[in-house]
Order: sequence, then C-alpha cells, then structure tokens
Amino acid sequence: MKHVLFLMLLIAQTALTQVKIIDSRKGDPIAFAHVIICNGKLGATSDMNGNISICDLSKMVFNDSSKFTIQHIAYENKELTLGELKKMSEIKLKERTILLQEISILPNQIYDYVLIKGLFRSYQLNNGIPKYFTDGIVEYYIPKKGNGFSFCLLEHRSFRNVKLIESIKNRSISMVMKLAGIPYIESGILLNDIKSKYSLNEIGTGKEIILLQSKVGFIKENPEKQFVQIFIDKVAPNNELIKSLFGYTSRIKNINLTENYLCKDFKNLSKNLLESRKEYRKLYFKNNKDMEEEEIEGIHEFFTMDITYITKKQFKTIKTETDTSLKESHSYESEYWINLPKENNFPPLSQQIENELYKTLIMY
Repeated sequence: MKHVLFLMLLIAQTALTQVKIIDSRKGDPIAFAHVIICNGKLGATSDMNGNISICDLSKMVFNDSSKFTIQHIAYENKELTLGELKKMSEIKLKERTILLQEISILPNQIYDYVLIKGLFRSYQLNNGIPKYFTDGIVEYYIPKKGNGFSFCLLEHRSFRNVKLIESIKNRSISMVMKLAGIPYIESGILLNDIKSKYSLNEIGTGKEIILLQSKVGFIKENPEKQFVQIFIDKVAPNNELIKSLFGYTSRIKNINLTENYLCKDFKNLSKNLLESRKEYRKLYFKNNKDMEEEEIEGIHEFFTMDITYITKKQFKTIKTETDTSLKESHSYESEYWINLPKENNFPPLSQQIENELYKTLIMY
C-alpha cells in the first residue's frame, strides 16, 4: 500500500513540474519546440510527448515576470511569462498558415535539379551563451538522381560574440567547433533512412518511427491540408553518441530533426516537396587532455519560398558552392529578416535573440 501511495505521489509531483505543448486544434503533443529565454538562451526543448520541465526552466529564468518565446517551425510563436506558465498544464500553439503552394512537375518536363529557394537561420550557443548567429536567403540545387547538394548564397548576415571568442583564445584552445552555418539539407537522406533503417507503426494520427523496438520519432499526416510532418531523434534510442578525432572527443546528446512537406501522406513524400526544416544539436566537446567539457548547442532553420526545376545546362551557368560553414562576412541589399517572415508567414526570429544582435553578437 505504501509503495502504491508513493507511486501516486510521484506521478502527481511529476505532473505539477511539467507542462505539455500541444496543437491548439487537434490537441496532439508538439515535439522539439524550443523555449527561448532572456539573453537569447535556450531554456528548454519539448520531448517526444510535448513535455517541458517547469523546474528546469525556473532555474534559468530570473523571475515570474520574465518573458520567453516558444517556437516551432510549423506553428506561430507564443510569448509567455514564467508566472503564466506555472498556472498552466498545457500550452496551445496555433498552426501557422502555409502560403507556399505545391509546385508540380509538368508532364514530360525535363529537369536534372530541383531548385529550392528560402530563408535560413542558424544559431549557436556555447555553455548556454550565444556565440554565433547567421541568417540569409539561399538557393539549394538538389540533383534529381543521387544525394548531395550545392547552393548559392544570395544575401546573408553573420554575427559573433567577440568577448566570448576572445576569452576562448586566451585559454589557448586550438580547435574550435562551429555548428552555425548554412543549414545542411539532407536531400532525401532522411526519407531514405526512415524507409530502410527504421520500421513504422501505424497509429491514429500517423505513424510512429521505431528503431530497436523503441519509439524514436513519429510522422503526422494531414491529408485535408496536404501537409506531412516528420519528427525524429537521430541519437535515440541511445543516450548519446561518442566520436573522437585528433585528440578531441564529442558526446552527442541530441540530433532532433523536424521536416514539413507539402503532400497528403508519407508514401508521396519527396525531397522536392520540402516546406520547412529544423535541426537541433546538443553535444559536449573537449580536448582529451582536459577534464572540463564545453556544452555546444546549434539550431538550424530553413523555410522554403519557391521551388523550380532546372536542367543540367541551366545549372552550369550558376556559380554554386558546397562549403556550408559560417561565412565571416555580410552581404545584403534588403531587410529580408523583417520582410520575408511577414510576406511568407514564417515564424519571426524570437525577440530574445533579436535583442542580442548588434549588442552581444556583433556583425562580421
């Protein structure tokens, strides 16, 4: 009896210290939503069941009146205070209206590359402190056959935390890990992996993605809206992945991917139907001679503005590149970071990160 009572109290306590992020229309849990708090820090990430820890968030937020932003690429941003959050058991996010229309391939159309043009953002934190941010307009050129891609960067801004970088230089660290940069579009690799490496379990709202008898992701299908979402944790069911190179070791804790496609069901998915993509990585990095690890987090977002199809002859006239690393420069002719989210109904950059630009994060 005592054991049953203890278990009931434990369940009740867990419920009080967690809040679930859900779809306002369907009530489905929303995985991999991010909570951006003051100073541009990442306060929490919702798990596969949509839960975030109020206790963990309370340790990072100054007081109950502190505002934070909940973000997910398929939903509208939501601003709350910690005080408001503590009174909730659920946080409802509203689906954003997708303005991009599916662009079909015409009968007998000859093409060799899919051209996907869009807005990207990439953000890196080291030990919870913003270190790099970059955004811009990019065109990806994805071959019809095979994997890989090249891209053309049309406009961009890049920022860095000068004080943080200088402090690291003073510690004589020889290798620096940069996660921020041009988002890596996997060109159908995720779709191929799901079909070949994972098994799918049919459920009422879509499909669970299974690996080694564990749920590591799920697929939500919305035939009515012609919209499919994929959520997958590429580290699970492992607790971490360990990689070593040149005397350095990385413990990768999270590789959370969310991809949204313009089609009615999973079987009709293809790489040329991508509407948006988000990747979150969290790892611990250190020199093998040191005891102390550095926590590094990276968030990469991409939102499609247009999709076209071109031939190999057309592709050869375009100057492209393949190096997706952070560009230590800036080049832009418009305020795309303000205009494009409004024109295309993309989620805007959170105010908490926006406040750090030109202040903590200085433009190259």
